[in-house]
Amino acid sequence: MPRPPRRVVLPHEEWRQLGASTRRRVRAAARRGRSHPDPYVAAVAHAWAQEVVRLSGRSAPTPTGIAGTVLGVAVILAIAAFLDVSPGGSSGYSWRERRLARRILALPPV
Repeated sequence: MPRPPRRVVLPHEEWRQLGASTRRRVRAAARRGRSHPDPYVAAVAHAWAQEVVRLSGRSAPTPTGIAGTVLGVAVILAIAAFLDVSPGGSSGYSWRERRLARRILALPPV
């Protein structure tokens, strides 16, 4: 009898399935510079954080990249002003979620 296909769970979906209280505990631990004590929860948080950073397209700035970024932002804002549209991000994650993701990724691996 053939096996049913395995269900693929994406990091964002698995993160949401942890529940609000567990996510709050992850957030509190990350604020203190610690990983969650449960290795599974810590691994899910780390996978979610990697996905958030990847989708938001942000990385650490480099000295040569800063000038290009300033020029790029100026061009985007000029185009947005000309077209009368908002240059908002397209990743869908709030700045708080992106900050939490950066904090989680800064923690040592469990």
